[in-house]
Amino acid sequence: MKPMKYHIYISLILGAMGLALPLQGQDQLSLDDAIREALQNNYGISIARYNVQQAENQAHLGAAGGLPSVNLSGGSNGGFTRNTSITLNQPDQQAGTPTTEITGGDIGTYGFNASLGIGYTLSLASYTNFDVLKTNAAQSKESLFLTIEQTASQISSAYYNLGRLADAYTLQEEALAQSRERLAYVQNQSDFGQANRVAILNAQVSVNTDSISLVQSEANLSNAKRDLNYLMGRDVETDFAVNTDVSPLQTFSLTQLEQEARAYNSSLRIADYGRKLAELNLKASRQSAYPTLSVNGSYAYQFADNGPVSVLTQQSSDGLSVSGTISFPIFNGNQIRRNIQNAEIGIASSQSSFKQAEQQVIRDLNKAYATYLNSIEVLDLSQKSLEAAQANFDRTKELFELGQASSVLFRDAQVNLVRVKYQLRDLLYTVKTSEVQLMQLSGQLVKEKE
Repeated sequence: MKPMKYHIYISLILGAMGLALPLQGQDQLSLDDAIREALQNNYGISIARYNVQQAENQAHLGAAGGLPSVNLSGGSNGGFTRNTSITLNQPDQQAGTPTTEITGGDIGTYGFNASLGIGYTLSLASYTNFDVLKTNAAQSKESLFLTIEQTASQISSAYYNLGRLADAYTLQEEALAQSRERLAYVQNQSDFGQANRVAILNAQVSVNTDSISLVQSEANLSNAKRDLNYLMGRDVETDFAVNTDVSPLQTFSLTQLEQEARAYNSSLRIADYGRKLAELNLKASRQSAYPTLSVNGSYAYQFADNGPVSVLTQQSSDGLSVSGTISFPIFNGNQIRRNIQNAEIGIASSQSSFKQAEQQVIRDLNKAYATYLNSIEVLDLSQKSLEAAQANFDRTKELFELGQASSVLFRDAQVNLVRVKYQLRDLLYTVKTSEVQLMQLSGQLVKEKE
């Protein structure tokens, strides 16, 4: 089986992320590289590939009973006798003796045989079973697509979550630097009698709080890297940096997404194969009531050397035999009728399963689309909030340094700016995650290369 190649549309449709800002000593890992490495190393994908190979190996006419069987067999035997004596009732009219005695010393006997047999059973069910095996192979291949899509989506979510945490770490570093700057400023004011002990303690508390938050943020970042390494199927302690330059790149049409989902969504295609298998099961159940023709032919050869004391010292035979049998099921406890009824019920069940899968896909698609639109709208509002928060912080810092704003007011402006910055970045990653989810649900995330 030739290895299948896939094209991930993350970079072409959703856009590659911009220049990365890796930490010192760390290798940059792009989203495309993360997905490609997962396609090679992810254990779930490997298992799904093996399932496809097994299904495709099984999908041939011989496995369905549609080809003749040929058997070659042979055997041999031998023996050794020390003393042999045989008396025959054979009257001799001249001598008047009623018997003849045959004796022998060490006598060896041997023989061998060989046969070639061919058998073939003609049944319409064999060809239906062949169609079942081919459909199973196609369904397993679609299951592989679904596994790859889910893995690509998981990788994207883990990558964007890591980017979100990397941004949080950077913002926390900035907050800590500002708090330390504020503490140094207050201590300097205290040296000149312009700040009291309470202001210094407030500034020190802010430094301690931001230091704790930075340590926690670093721990969350390290664990997120381990999660992504695991999904990629590599050493979980491998260190790397991700790209945090993200932006929404396009808008989607819900109508077009629904059309593509009905045509290309892997879950729906798997459910559709389930309907086809149910129809083939009904066909096979009906064909079990048809007659079956079996034809068998064989050629056999036998040889035996019985020794000199045997009446038949040597014998050999060969011959060709042909036989044919036709069978027609008349009554088997109404099992055929029950099988047909159950197969018809199976078709109805597969139809309901397909409708349920379709409804679920459309529901998930609409939810993801609503989340996407809402995030885009809130993103615009957050951008305006960021401008206001940045202006407020700059003005408060200026007043604080002039002694016209309190330390508490400065801290509030600082915390508000960090919160708005993080909210904006969080929304960007939410938009990117929604983009990937929309592509997956519409069946556009993974395509097989021709």
